[in-house]
Parts: sequence; C-alpha cells; structure tokens
Amino acid sequence: MNTKNVNKLVIVPLVFILVLTLSITYALFTKEVNTNNRKITLSSVDKYIGIYGTNKNNIELNKDYTFTIENRGTTDAAYQLYLEAEGNIDLSKITYTISGDATKTGTLSDTYLLRDNLNCEQIHTITIRLTSTEITTYIGSIKVSMINILDKTPPVLTLSKDTYVEGFNNWVLSNATISSNILTLSSNSSTAHSEYYNANGEPWYITFDAYTTAKSEYFSNIGKGGIHVTSSYYNASKENVKSNNDYSGNGRAEELTLNTWVNNLKWNGYAGHGPNVKYVLVSFHTGDTYSMPITKIRNFRFHGQFPNSFFDIMVDAKDSDSSVKSIKYASGNQTIEYFKNNGQAVNNNVFRVSSNGTYTVYAENRDGYATVSTIEITKIQ
Repeated sequence: MNTKNVNKLVIVPLVFILVLTLSITYALFTKEVNTNNRKITLSSVDKYIGIYGTNKNNIELNKDYTFTIENRGTTDAAYQLYLEAEGNIDLSKITYTISGDATKTGTLSDTYLLRDNLNCEQIHTITIRLTSTEITTYIGSIKVSMINILDKTPPVLTLSKDTYVEGFNNWVLSNATISSNILTLSSNSSTAHSEYYNANGEPWYITFDAYTTAKSEYFSNIGKGGIHVTSSYYNASKENVKSNNDYSGNGRAEELTLNTWVNNLKWNGYAGHGPNVKYVLVSFHTGDTYSMPITKIRNFRFHGQFPNSFFDIMVDAKDSDSSVKSIKYASGNQTIEYFKNNGQAVNNNVFRVSSNGTYTVYAENRDGYATVSTIEITKIQ
C-alpha cells in the first residue's frame, strides 16, 4: 500500500508540471498582433509554426538592453518580431526605441510589431532603450519574440492584354502643326483628327500628355485651361453609327494646369464601342468653351484589341499575407514545376509578345508557394 501511495505522489506532480508548461506555451500562441492592416492570430498553427522569445527582468529607464534571437525554424519563411512589456505603472507613459536588426519607436501600452520579413537564416540582435518624460523609475520586464510565418496561400494572378498605335501618322490638320511628334493647336480654330482606327468592335481607349498656356471658359473658375477631345464611330463602310453608349460621337474637356505638361491622360469615349463600331476617329480642338490656344499634345496612343504586330500582357499579382517574390512567363501551357528552372522574368508587371499562342504566367510568394495562369493571344499579324 505504501508503495502504491508513493507512486501516485510521484506521478501527480509530473503531470501537473507538464500541463503548466503547455499552458504557458499556449498563452504565447494565442497572442494577437496587427500588421499590414490584417489581424494575426498566433494560434493558427498552419501559418505560425514556431514561436519563442527571450526575457529581461528588472528593466530600468535610460539604459540599453540587448536581445539576441537565433533561428530555430526549419523552413525558409519570414520572421516577424514583436514586443511585450509588464510593469506596475502606466506603460503608455514609457517610450521604447529599437535599434539593430529591427528599428522602431513606440510606447509600451500594447504589443507592437517591430519589423517584418527578417531573414530566418540569420541571428538577429536588437537593442532596446526605455525612456519617459513623466516617470523616473520603471521596474518591470520585457519580452522579445519571433514568429516563423509560413504563407501557404499562393498569389492571386490577373492577366490582361493590350496593344496600341502611337503618334500622329496620317492625321488631318487644320491650323495645327506636328513637330518632333508634338501636335500644336495654335489658333482659335485649330482642329486635328486621326486616321480611322480599326477598333473592330472591341473596347478602346486613348492616352496622351497635354500642355496649355491659356485658361478656358469652362475651367475659368479654377484658373485652369483644358483640351477638347472627341471621338466618333463608323461601320465597315465608314458610315457614322451609334456605339453601345447610344451616341455616334462623344466629347470631353480634360482639365489642364497652365504652363506645365499634364501626363498620361486617359479616355475611352465613355465606352464608345460595340458590334456596330468598326472604326473610331479621334479629334482635338481649340477655340471653344473647353480649350484655347496654345495647346499641345504628345505621347498619343490609341489602345485596343485590334490586329497588330505586338501585344503587351499586363500582370497583376497580389498576395495578401506576405509578398510576391517572383513573376515569370513562358510561351505555351506550362506547370508550376516548369518555372522552378525556366521562364523569363516579368519586369514592371508587363511583358510584350510578338507571336500568337498561349502564354503562361507564374507568380511565387516569399515562402515559395506559387500559382500559374494562362492568356491567349490571337490577333498578331
């Protein structure tokens, strides 16, 4: 009987100690941190696969305390660093300053993210100094912890395509000139209209830069000028027809600050396209309510889905939890595995192709999780 009683006494404390240790660990995992406008719940073990920290007790004001955190993770993931503090005074009256691998300032009234995306393969050293203009003594503790974050959700890919013709080739001018690819409307009756652009029933838009030296009546209350741009629509026989917006032509006055180039203006004729619209004609005018001379246009482009010698493929890659590390493309229908050792880098989120066919785009987040998407090009001639 005595032997059995001794065994029970030995077993019970061991179980109690184990449960206590686990509960402390779990308390850390259920911390919540706000970063990048999203709420992180550390108990989400799918993404937060490791947490550990180091304590310093009896922290004093106006002294440096150095923390060294060593990588204990097993994956090539990013780390996020956060700070906790305890004390028997108002922590919001104490300011911390972080230096070293993480740099930030703040107060101790809450848990703060110190830095995002620390390299998990390095040993990180940071120095913390506490100061206060209202408190002379602080006796408490601070904890610095590192979370190994694995973002398993691949980026979201959206692809679009666009081609264009540029410049003022075959434009018809009235009291206007073209020099160094700049169109100048210099009189009260200047007009310039384009050739017939083959919109082929598809959506289109124009982009251009504009410059004016004169206020217009339309924008006189704000002391600015403008440029009057119009579009008109034609069928295959070049007869004027109505577009999907129920107009055979549209106009717009673009607001311009005086004596400076206003860049990358964009207009689509209020969605002036549709099956009836084979051709679009674009015009610029001065000498009316909307625009006065001298007005200039440069970098004109007519964009659409019409047959052309090239297409630009625009890539929109988003990753809500981390960041996009790599974007590539290749011709043909390719798999994620293909891009591990193949593919061409996409710069500035766009690439140009000059052959019809299928193109595959690959996007990978910082933790190596990737996705692919395809787009078909058929109008290159």
